[in-house]
Amino acid sequence: MADSISRTHGDSATIYFLPYMARAFDNGRTYGDSKATAIANASKVLADRAEADPDLKFTISGYSQGADAAGDLAAAIGNGDGPIPADKVLAVGLLADPGNGTAGQKTVGPKPRGIGIADPRPEGMGKLSGKVTSICAPSDLYCSIDKRRHPVLGKIGTVLSEGAEEVAEAVETAIDVVGAIARIDYAGLGADIGNYAKLVVDEVGRSAIAWLGVWLADTINKAGSKVEGDSD
Repeated sequence: MADSISRTHGDSATIYFLPYMARAFDNGRTYGDSKATAIANASKVLADRAEADPDLKFTISGYSQGADAAGDLAAAIGNGDGPIPADKVLAVGLLADPGNGTAGQKTVGPKPRGIGIADPRPEGMGKLSGKVTSICAPSDLYCSIDKRRHPVLGKIGTVLSEGAEEVAEAVETAIDVVGAIARIDYAGLGADIGNYAKLVVDEVGRSAIAWLGVWLADTINKAGSKVEGDSD
C-alpha cells in the first residue's frame, strides 16, 4: 500500500510506519495495553504533524491489531474525540480489523461470515462514515467470527481488547473454560498477511493489498493535497 502511494505521489506524500509492540501478554502487558499504546503514539504523530503544517491531510491504515488501533482512532476522530478534526482525514483502510462490522465502514471484497472478534465499535465512524474501507477474508476469525458458533473465542476477543483489570476479572469468572482456552490455536485464528496479497477483491482481479494501495493513492490524487499516511 505504501509503495503504491509513494509511486503515485512521490515527495508530496509522506509515509509513516508507527512503532509499537504489536503483541499481547508481553512483560505483563495485555493486548488492550498494546493497542492503547499504538493509538496514543499515532494520536501524537497526527496532532504534531497537523500543528506543524495546517494544510496537511492524512490517510490511516492498519492490518490486524494495527487495524484494530487504526479503526478505534478513526472512530474517535469521526466522533470528535480524536487528535485532529475529521475533515483532515481523507481515507482509512483496514485489513483484518477485529472491530469489523462497525457502522460507517464499507466492505470491499468477499462478505465476512460474522463480525470482528473484538466486536464492532458502538459509536460508529461518525463523520468519517463512507471514508473507511474494510477488507476481511471470510476465513479470518480476527475479523469474521460468528460468536454464536464460537462463544468462547468470541468472549476472549471481547475481553482481550480491554485493559488489565477487565482481563483479570474475566479470568476469575471463566475458570470453567480454561481447558478450552488451552486448546485454542491462537496463531491459526487469523489469516496471514500473505493471504491478503492473494485475496481477490474486485472484478479486475486485484488483491486486497493492491486494491487498498490503489484506492488510497486515488483518494489522495482526487484531494490534490499534501498527505501523510499513518500505517499501524
